[in-house]
Amino acid sequence: MTLGIAAGFGYGLTFGYVLQEQEILSSKLSSAIAAQDISSVEGLHYEHEHEFSIRAASKVIPHFEKVAWGGEDAVYTGENVFGIFDGVSGAAKFEGYPLYSTTLARRFSVLDNESDIQSIKDLVEALVQAKYYADEFATGASTALVVSISKDRILRAVNVGDSGLIVIRNNKIVSRTLPKSHELDMPYQLSQDCTDHPRDGTTLEFELKTGDIIVMASDGVFDNVHDRQILSLTRGVSEGETDVNSLAEKIAVLANNVSYDINADTPYSRAVQNEYDNLKKEGRSLSSMGFPATSSPLVFKGGKLDDISCIALVCS
Repeated sequence: MTLGIAAGFGYGLTFGYVLQEQEILSSKLSSAIAAQDISSVEGLHYEHEHEFSIRAASKVIPHFEKVAWGGEDAVYTGENVFGIFDGVSGAAKFEGYPLYSTTLARRFSVLDNESDIQSIKDLVEALVQAKYYADEFATGASTALVVSISKDRILRAVNVGDSGLIVIRNNKIVSRTLPKSHELDMPYQLSQDCTDHPRDGTTLEFELKTGDIIVMASDGVFDNVHDRQILSLTRGVSEGETDVNSLAEKIAVLANNVSYDINADTPYSRAVQNEYDNLKKEGRSLSSMGFPATSSPLVFKGGKLDDISCIALVCS
């Protein structure tokens, strides 16, 4: 028996639904927080020593059920600091309070503007302060991927949860962050009621070179799109056919389109298949983990509907 992941039993739901796109532009001076809007940031630049510069753009597409209020993903793009904050849909939320993900992004932007965030320690400390602020003034929960690129061309990242970052050089992935989850669909996350902490995140340090392309994205992208599909899009940047703004949008749109495909072979469908196969092998209860109770072998296909956010960075 073949089941579409997005077709109906607790791992998502796929419908043919057209999203209404709205775009906002945020200036370099105010930095760019794209939260609760489908967004694009154009022409964000900063100059490093030795004429090293970064061009950045972002795109956010909310889950179709959340279009009216913009979804739960938030992104931040500063001069040399960036962040993706993926709101946890299943977390309890109280009416009248801003979302935890949005609050993290906004507070992180304030901290970036007030201090010089460079090292892993700086990133963790800023995220700790943003968490304490969100604990007091926001509702819900969020994963967090925060990144700095210093003048010595070192990319540093702290990843709390299941968002991800890849570095592409000569059309090959040469470095990536590692996700961190308690189990399938239960990523490490920040909230007032959760014991997970910014210091629990995985870290990455990597020296960049001119021509490198960096893709940061929520699990809405990496659950639906294989590495090879992202590389097929970044190749256009290397060949001068695609700019950074188009790249961020193309990646997000591809992930969104795949998320509605009930027959797609996706990273998420493979993860669910692996979880199911392991449970059967270990003789554990399938129904307790949300799988249908049946003696017939199950094959899982399909995309995963989710908020989708992407930041693309090009080193030149």
